Amino acid sequence: MDYIDKIFKTVSIKDSRRIIELYFQELYCFAPLSNKALSQKLLLPVPIVTAIKNEGIRLGILEQCSGGVGLTHNGKEYVEQALGFKGIDLCLYRRLAESEQARDAYADALVKNTVRHSTNAP
Repeated sequence: MDYIDKIFKTVSIKDSRRIIELYFQELYCFAPLSNKALSQKLLLPVPIVTAIKNEGIRLGILEQCSGGVGLTHNGKEYVEQALGFKGIDLCLYRRLAESEQARDAYADALVKNTVRHSTNAP
């Protein structure tokens, strides 16, 4: 079942369906999140964020929990399978998303690793 299309058809969103993908991505990586936090991260009005949440709850992929909204087990499976998030290192993702210093250090490590492998190539 394509939950993103179902929500997109039900909720009046002027943006593309990509905004709903980003909604799920934020919840997958940082849940629980309040409607206000999601609104600020996605640059959407709170009523739209609330409408997406309510439709997701109706479909059984979102749940209201302490601290805001989160994904249900079915919601997590959907994000992993349909959006390709299975196997993501969430600790690394969170660290990189929240710190420019961490991103720079990680980029430097990737460059060093690439250079090392390319100099050892036949």
